[in-house]
Amino acid sequence: MKYLYISPYMITLKAVQSHHLSLLMAAFYFVPAGNTIDDSEKEYSIVHFQNSNNYGIKKISTSEIYKQTLFSIFNFLKPYKITTIEENLSVEKYKDVYLLSRDDIRSHRSNYNFLHIGLVQFSIVNSYTISQETLNVSISLRDSKFQKFEDSVLVRLDSDLCKGDIKFNWFPNFSTRLSDLANSNALVVTIDAPDCQSLKVRYRVCYKLWKKSIKLGYLFENPMVEVDTEKTNVVIPKSNNNINNQS
Repeated sequence: MKYLYISPYMITLKAVQSHHLSLLMAAFYFVPAGNTIDDSEKEYSIVHFQNSNNYGIKKISTSEIYKQTLFSIFNFLKPYKITTIEENLSVEKYKDVYLLSRDDIRSHRSNYNFLHIGLVQFSIVNSYTISQETLNVSISLRDSKFQKFEDSVLVRLDSDLCKGDIKFNWFPNFSTRLSDLANSNALVVTIDAPDCQSLKVRYRVCYKLWKKSIKLGYLFENPMVEVDTEKTNVVIPKSNNNINNQS
């Protein structure tokens, strides 16, 4: 697999208006992995944003992710459901964080046919104060339906926890039929921190479920990651014919 390496000192940034504040953004070519409903080529946007060094997550409301309609006012009339999950966990050295559990998927499959993951928010903090000069951590944002790890990587974030906590907002624009998730958990975040004894991880996921084909109402056309690019190096697969040709 070929990768596009994005250094905070190499990219040319331009000012844009984001969903909740003015940010700097750079767009990069991306071929999406996975058997999603829309399998067309998309650009992946990397957006620089500053974050505070605390364990909390600044919550982004569902109205900033999905377009609000008349049905949004009357819950009993809505032909869809928007769900938010929040979890806290400890990580030692290596962890696959599955954003949807097998039980979640089975439960949703009994009532809905389609799934769209609109937002994933993460906060990763080192639990111990130690004298090491570096605490390297690699975070891979992945599509778990691919068995080979390198084929599954959508974006990789490399950072040093000695430079501060890691926070990111991921807008994957990931759509799939729930029936296609019989043997996978959709999206997964893999945390690889070999030098860390313990990490505190908090994450939040917002996704939409519906039965029949409807206008999705997602407010982000292309997938995007918001992260502090001054402290984090971003790596994106540049091309992968094996992924693009799978059905």
